[in-house]
Amino acid sequence: DAIKPYWSPTYGTKRSRMALCLRMYLSHMIRFTSVMIASVSMVTVVKSQVIEGGKVVKTILRPVWDMRPGNFIWHEPPWVSMGSPSCFTHVDLSGLPERVRLGTFTGDFPHYFYVLRNPDFLLPFFCFSDFTAQELCEFARSMGVTVELPAGAKYCAVCVILMGWSWAPYIAQTCLSALIDQLYSPANY
Repeated sequence: DAIKPYWSPTYGTKRSRMALCLRMYLSHMIRFTSVMIASVSMVTVVKSQVIEGGKVVKTILRPVWDMRPGNFIWHEPPWVSMGSPSCFTHVDLSGLPERVRLGTFTGDFPHYFYVLRNPDFLLPFFCFSDFTAQELCEFARSMGVTVELPAGAKYCAVCVILMGWSWAPYIAQTCLSALIDQLYSPANY
């Protein structure tokens, strides 16, 4: 059976999805493609709430991208260790001299997935399916925003790594490891 994309009630209308896409475009998270291979959809969960006087005055939602249809296209990604204390169980320290000090760190890079970009050849795998790039352009114009469409643009595609894509953790961790290796390379000291 085919998996049907699911959109959170927050984005239950085409207009609300176009508004989301426009917001993402303005945040440099959308590019355009002439081909669509797979589509994206999204649910939201409560990330945090602001409570004043015992009453919720603001709810912040976290997007959870439903990438199930597209994930069936990909091979399974390699296993990757995520930053947590459980990683220590995989480290063999038996050959380490006593004088050597070992340091570790874990952390969170805010908005990391919103700035880590996919190469253009992956854009067809991350498309909004229920409106065209031209429809987004017209919607944006009605909101007083100009969207620049390149020649041949037919679909709006998310151009950042989406948590929900089966390869996202591996790619994100590999990129982060490469950055840290460059920063802390003995050649830099």
